[in-house]
Amino acid sequence: MFQTLRHLHYHKELIEMLLKAKAGAFGANVLAPLMIAYIMYERVPNSILLFWMGAQGIVFFIRIYISNNALKVFKTTSTQKMNRFLKPYLFLIFANAFLLSISIIFAILYTDTLYTLIIITLILGVVTGSISTLTPVFHAVFIFVITVLSIFLFSLIFLGDTEIHFYIAIMIFFYLIIALPSSFRIYTSIYKNIQQTQELKEKNSNFQNLFDTTMEAIIISDEKGTIIDSNHAGIELFGLGNRSNFITKNIAQYVPKYELEKLQKSLQESFDKPRNYDLMKEDGEVFPALASGRNMIIEGKKARISVILDLTLVKAQEQQLLQHSRLAQMGEMISMIAHQWRQPLTAISSTAVNLRVKLELEAFDLDTKEGITEANRYFLERLENIESYVQNLTIIIDDFRNFYKPNKQSVSITLEEVIHKSLNIIRASFANDNIEIIESYNTQQQYKLYDSEMMQVILNILKNSQDNFKDKEINTPYVKITTQDASISICDNGGGISKDILPNIFDPYFSTKDEKNGTGLGLYMSKIIVEDHHKAVS
Repeated sequence: MFQTLRHLHYHKELIEMLLKAKAGAFGANVLAPLMIAYIMYERVPNSILLFWMGAQGIVFFIRIYISNNALKVFKTTSTQKMNRFLKPYLFLIFANAFLLSISIIFAILYTDTLYTLIIITLILGVVTGSISTLTPVFHAVFIFVITVLSIFLFSLIFLGDTEIHFYIAIMIFFYLIIALPSSFRIYTSIYKNIQQTQELKEKNSNFQNLFDTTMEAIIISDEKGTIIDSNHAGIELFGLGNRSNFITKNIAQYVPKYELEKLQKSLQESFDKPRNYDLMKEDGEVFPALASGRNMIIEGKKARISVILDLTLVKAQEQQLLQHSRLAQMGEMISMIAHQWRQPLTAISSTAVNLRVKLELEAFDLDTKEGITEANRYFLERLENIESYVQNLTIIIDDFRNFYKPNKQSVSITLEEVIHKSLNIIRASFANDNIEIIESYNTQQQYKLYDSEMMQVILNILKNSQDNFKDKEINTPYVKITTQDASISICDNGGGISKDILPNIFDPYFSTKDEKNGTGLGLYMSKIIVEDHHKAVS
């Protein structure tokens, strides 16, 4: 706590939260002084009250002026310059606390003990309420609380003439001991949440970069076929030059007339298996392509993500087949992330609503020590839950990003770890289809592997099982994964592979088409990864 107070350096978002808390400034500078003046009217000389009220008003207007000016340049001002706004603002908070707290001196000198107790209760209520608005900048809380309670203690001890004044001073001392550490814990939680949010934004930015740097064309369209987004590969594939030339056009414009009927049938399916199409560039040039699509919900509206592979490019660049097959199912991966994120996002939303309701219903009695303790405990528990949910989201994004990060060097890793990383990506999708996963690990030996490539092999096999379960409508599908020494065994209850096609399943471009939703490259590349890259037997 004291380490934080040594330096006046705060995140811009924390400073913004403090400057936006104008309701708190109004309550401490205007509303509370008016109530105190009303209570002490005709008991304290009017000249003193008027001067005191005027000083409070001046401090309030200067606070509003500084906060408005700071917020106007917030987006274009560096963190260092934003911290400079803090110095005069913190001085005004001190002035507000000083003016507010000296009202206890008026009460002791001019009124009886009952009115003194009323004033103390009112100001402690203001202090408690101010903790929630000043907490983003701990210096502000510290200055406000220390100033008010120090003057209270001084006045009660040296000016109070009854035993009650002494007991009140002891209570205020204990309030001080509780209030500062509690507010510091709340400040720490808020700051950690902001840091985690920033990390999440950075990871989302990395995901956007991944979206824009994939080899495949990825096009997102609305339910009418109007294009709403595309990665760079899509723009280049259709020869459009830039994104603005592509957006708002209909995807049917880039399909020859003889392919439109096939396209319409595909769009009616929630998941379109990869199919061969002839597509057309902006200049009218027709080229062969393999395309698949999946319906999604984006910002509450139906949308479709289409992944398009230029077959001429694939055939010309055999060395890039590994990356191509990995990215061919980008739509499925995005759907998997959506499944994985749904539960923590729902939990975060529910917790936030719960906290808002508690605040709006004033569910805690903040005028009592027990009420303050209960409120602090309740809010800290919920904030820790939110931190846990955000950490879960971060882990999911890391797993997804690492899967697409190409391996340049092998790593020492157990087979169990590789399988777990693979399952983290597809587990929610399996759960959505009620597919049971049975795991049996019988070795902890580490091996030199290209882990993301081995994840691709495992995911190819698991995805084939999932598609097969859907095609054959298996009632209680399950997949069993077993490790023994240096081998991984994956089997399911989907009926197996027909003996007629078994000799051909590892051939490049071989696909049953009507029964599989792959490009014919998945098992071919899996065989290359296992036999060529790892010198093993598949």
